[in-house]
Amino acid sequence: MSQAGPMVSPETPPSGIYPLPRMAKSYGITTVFCISIALLLWVLGSSDLYWGMVISFCIGYSICTAFAFGHGYLNRFVSPYLTPIPLQIGGLALGLLLAGQILTGDPAHFIVGNFSVLVLGIFFGVVVYAFSSSRARLADYRAALAQARQLEAEQAQALANTELKLLQAQIEPHFLFNTLSNATSLVHSDPDAAETMLVHLTRLLRRSLQRTRAEETTLAEEREVLEAYLGIAGIRMGERLRYEIDVPAVLASVPLPPLLLQPLVENAIEHGLEPKVDGGTVTIRARATTDKLHLTVMDNGLGLEAAVAPATARGSQRGTGLRNIRERLAAHYGQEGALQLKAASGGGTEALITLPLPQDKGE
Repeated sequence: MSQAGPMVSPETPPSGIYPLPRMAKSYGITTVFCISIALLLWVLGSSDLYWGMVISFCIGYSICTAFAFGHGYLNRFVSPYLTPIPLQIGGLALGLLLAGQILTGDPAHFIVGNFSVLVLGIFFGVVVYAFSSSRARLADYRAALAQARQLEAEQAQALANTELKLLQAQIEPHFLFNTLSNATSLVHSDPDAAETMLVHLTRLLRRSLQRTRAEETTLAEEREVLEAYLGIAGIRMGERLRYEIDVPAVLASVPLPPLLLQPLVENAIEHGLEPKVDGGTVTIRARATTDKLHLTVMDNGLGLEAAVAPATARGSQRGTGLRNIRERLAAHYGQEGALQLKAASGGGTEALITLPLPQDKGE
């Protein structure tokens, strides 16, 4: 003869009473446990099968009911590790009273006249208490782990945003001062060129300000920034700079992290084309495959060796920009986002960004 403890989850129900799906699960598991215990004791010859079933179900269901209706309320006033104790005692006592009434007509029969059932019930109550307490601790550990992971993800995102703003802070003042200096020098010699440069600068700064306030941009917005930047660079370098931006209309609204392409274009001009006597061409291209977006920045400048050397120098803005792009791709896309540098066919450098393509986009 035995009793079965409630196989229930230790977490606090928000309303004080278990919701129906959870309650049904608790009673279902308790039913299996009660039948198993009664059959085991019957096979061992410790009890009559009918009596064992009645006692097991009375005690098991009583404790299960105590948990289902009382666990949430007690958790508001008692430690989660202590809450099962009064529930086990109350459920055990009620179960013994019910079993005594059903089997003998005397509710106190198993409490006063048959201590073996009481001792057995207490034993299984302790087992169930240990089980419930271990599940409560496990739930606490899981909750703490989930909270730590969420905090780590938030910190990683905050770090990525901080590095993005730092990169913008490094790029924009230097570029702004150079542009204003060039515009000032053109005011008297070529007023139209100076005005065009300032118009491009205004567009660029407006978009840059918007990007600092958003976690995502689109290819269309990035294209507008690049056109403004290249327009300024084109006035400064004249016929030495040629450029092409090839972004299919179907990809214009594809979202991506800000400031991915501009550092690559700046690097192509500063380290690949500007030092070259006759300049060259920078090409920005977007292409889509089934599930990937490929963004290419290619120049026919001095080549990969000249491009990589400045990036490896300690404190190099170029190195910071490339590292920042890789880190932000990893933060947004994991292993699906990547940046590769390689020698372009015919000379120069090719930078290729690969990232996942939203399912509703493509060629």
